[in-house]
Amino acid sequence: MFLPIYYISGIVGNVFFSTFSKIQNDNIRFSRVYLQLCASIGLVTFPLLLGMMALAKPLVFVALGPKWELVVPLLMILSSIGLFQTIGTTVGSIYLAKGRTDLMLKWGLLAAFYISFHFGSACDGGSWGCPMLFTL
Repeated sequence: MFLPIYYISGIVGNVFFSTFSKIQNDNIRFSRVYLQLCASIGLVTFPLLLGMMALAKPLVFVALGPKWELVVPLLMILSSIGLFQTIGTTVGSIYLAKGRTDLMLKWGLLAAFYISFHFGSACDGGSWGCPMLFTL
């Protein structure tokens, strides 16, 4: 799940940071470029993740064997979460380009608190706890 996020969204977001910095004061152009960036990332990552979701059972059986059948629903959940994360990872470059790292810090602290608050329930959930934590 994290390979499309890291290799596609993360790298493309970092590359576009310089473009975002140049047009930081033109909100209409900034929005247009950002939406084009998200569409381009989605064009590559969504078919990969949707394909992984649709073919989760055969992928698990071929790659890991029938003993790993219980992993299939987890792979499907994590694939669906990856759809949102591939686009969500680009938001950091917006904060940086706009010079609003204060908002980035506040959002990061809020997210860290939220995740740590739900971490206990995720641990109690066994193997289902981790993917459920991501859906919150």
